[in-house]
Amino acid sequence: MSLESKQTNIYAIVDAAQDKRLQQAIEKSGCLYRCLLDIYEYPALASAAPYLVKTNPDTLFFKALFSEGLGLHWCSFATSVYSFDIVLEHFQFLLYVKLETGKKMLFRYYDPRVMRAYLPSCNMQELQSVFGPIESYWLEDDLGQHYIRFQLMQKQLKKQTLNFNNPSVEPA
Repeated sequence: MSLESKQTNIYAIVDAAQDKRLQQAIEKSGCLYRCLLDIYEYPALASAAPYLVKTNPDTLFFKALFSEGLGLHWCSFATSVYSFDIVLEHFQFLLYVKLETGKKMLFRYYDPRVMRAYLPSCNMQELQSVFGPIESYWLEDDLGQHYIRFQLMQKQLKKQTLNFNNPSVEPA
């Protein structure tokens, strides 16, 4: 399975709220990880928080997320040539949105159901902000059977449904 080029890092944004076993699996994975929320300020949220995990297809953790987690909304995948710290900062920046009332709210973009609906609704400025250092997002489809890869290419959002037998590319 080839997600991207060999130089590309694979990141999983794991939503520990989706399954009580995920936080422990992250901690035991041997992968570099960090909670996107400030768990020192809100320790009670640690078991239900989003985590950024740098992984690769050779790890058991990745294989479990990629196959067993498909359809269970455990995570969204992202690829980037940038370092863990840069990607972490990017995803922490995306965590909160400011409403018209001025109130700050948590934006659950890391939920594949949310991101899959959100990306096609974005204007170019929003897409550039959401992608930042990210080359592609891999999100489960609405049936939880395949992955959809979203890429921002030549100022256009591209969507590719991947079933690892017959991929199809189309504008999003």
